[in-house]
Parts: sequence; structure tokens; C-alpha cells
Amino acid sequence: MSDIADNSSFDFKRLLSSFKAVNGTYKNPDYGFEITFPQGWVGTEFSGPFGEIVSTSPFQLGANTTDFSAMSIMFVDNRNNTALATITNMTNPLATTSQGSGADSIDTPRCKLLSFTPVTINGIKGEEGAYNCENIMLGTGENASIRAKGVTFATKDNSLILISYTGSQNLYEKELPKFEDSVKTVKISNPGDVSTSETYKVYKQTLSQQLK
Repeated sequence: MSDIADNSSFDFKRLLSSFKAVNGTYKNPDYGFEITFPQGWVGTEFSGPFGEIVSTSPFQLGANTTDFSAMSIMFVDNRNNTALATITNMTNPLATTSQGSGADSIDTPRCKLLSFTPVTINGIKGEEGAYNCENIMLGTGENASIRAKGVTFATKDNSLILISYTGSQNLYEKELPKFEDSVKTVKISNPGDVSTSETYKVYKQTLSQQLK
């Protein structure tokens, strides 16, 4: 969700030195967090602007160059109440709107927030969000329409754990059940209630404003 390039305090040397391969069961003791990824999905853990970020995807996808399927986890470390101001000032690179109209319009990334729904997984209260996005630039240089779903959990020490799945239109329904089964394996040693989390309240307000 954050535009790392605009975060002047982000240390890219720390980023490059922090990459770690992940697969199977992933554990993050700093947040008391554990999850089992879909079988055959591989990825990396690295340092982000708020805490660790984990990104995984199937080892092999289809031949279509616009095929895209990925699962990510973002940890928002607010244990020292230092993340709120940064969250408020975040720029979502997917939240831009089309410029101009008619023949003069420019196709820019557009994401629409479809819904927020309370969920309880393994006794942990979270919230699920669903999104549709258009004109997303892929690594191949091509644009694609994608769909996304995410679940956010809070911890008792004011931090957030955001787990999301993003897929191209032709892969989303096929791969989504693997993501949902993975989320069912989540364990958090110090879970909070996302509905009463001040950190999540600020995050949700920022996201909702940008994805109107």
C-alpha cells in the first residue's frame, strides 16, 4: 500500500541485506505470527517501511504473459506509536484516477474498494477487504486487470498484520481458495481485536479515502 520510493527515511541498503527466502510454514517471532503458505508457493521476506514484508507466488504460472498471482504479508510495527503519522501520509500508487476524458484520457492505475467485512479466524478477530483494479503495470510491461482480497489482524501492542492475495482476472478464482486455506492456518500469540485497533482505524481511513 505504501509508495516506498517516496519514503525518504527508507534505507535501501537495509532492504537489500534483509532478503530471505520463504516457503512452507513461515514464522515471525517478532509479531508472534505463523502461517503455512500454499504448497509450491515460494517467495522472500524483506524489510519494509513499517516492518517486514513477505511476498510469495506459485513457482510456475500459465503461459499467458498477463497471468499474475501473489500472496503478501505486510507487518505494520506500531509498538512505539511511531507508524500512525507515516500511515496518514502514505501514497497508494494504485489509488490514482484517470486523467482527462475521451480521446485525451490517460489510462492510469485505478483500484476500487468493494467491501469491508468482519471475520474471525482461529478465534482472532480481523477484517476482510475486497478490491478490483484496472491498468496495473506488470513486470512484462503489459497492463492487466486484477482482483484482490486481504485480511487484516491487529496485535495487542498496536501493530497490524495485513495478509493479501492479488490475481489476474483469469487466475483469481482458481488460486483464491489456496489463499483462503492458507489464512485458515494463521496463528498469532498476542492477538488484538482489529475493530478496536487505533492503528487499523487510521490505516482503514487512509485506504478508504484513496480508493473512493
